Amino acid sequence: MTLGLLMRLLHILAAFWMISGVVGRDLTFWRAARAADVRAVHALLHASDFFERWAVIPVSMAVLVLGVATAWIQRWPMFGVLQGANTNWLFVSLVLFLGVTAAIPALRLIPRRQRRAQALEAAIAQGRITAELTAALNDRVVTVFRAVELGVLVIIIGLMAAKPF
Repeated sequence: MTLGLLMRLLHILAAFWMISGVVGRDLTFWRAARAADVRAVHALLHASDFFERWAVIPVSMAVLVLGVATAWIQRWPMFGVLQGANTNWLFVSLVLFLGVTAAIPALRLIPRRQRRAQALEAAIAQGRITAELTAALNDRVVTVFRAVELGVLVIIIGLMAAKPF
C-alpha cells in the first residue's frame, strides 16, 4: 500500500465518520424540535451534541487535513485552473468545504448553540417546553445552515466520486 493510497483511505474513513455525525446530529436536532416533552427534547439535544462534539467538529478538520495531504502526496492539482490544470473538481470541493466552515463564525452558530443550551436549562427547571426553547430549536439560521451543509456534503461526495471536470 502506497502512502497516497493510505492517505486516501484515511480521508475517506474520516469523511464517513464526519458525514455520519452530521446526519446523526441533524436528525436528533430536528426530532428535538418536534418533541412534546422537555425530557425528550433534553435527551435528543444531548444526542445531537454528542454527534457534534465527537464526529462533526473534530473530524471535519481531519477530513480537511487528510484531503489536502492526499492531494499533495498524489500531486493532484488542488487549485485547479489557478495552477494551470484542466481539472477543477478538487478545487470546487475545497471551496465548498471551506465555505461551509467559514459560515460557522459568520452566522454566529456557536453563540446560538449557547443560547439554545441556556433555553434548555431554563425549560428543564420549569419542567416544560418554553417559548424560548421552541424559538431556539426553530432558529431559521441554524436549520437553513444545516440543510445547506448536508447539500454541500452531497455535492462534494458527487464531485469526489465522479470527478466531472
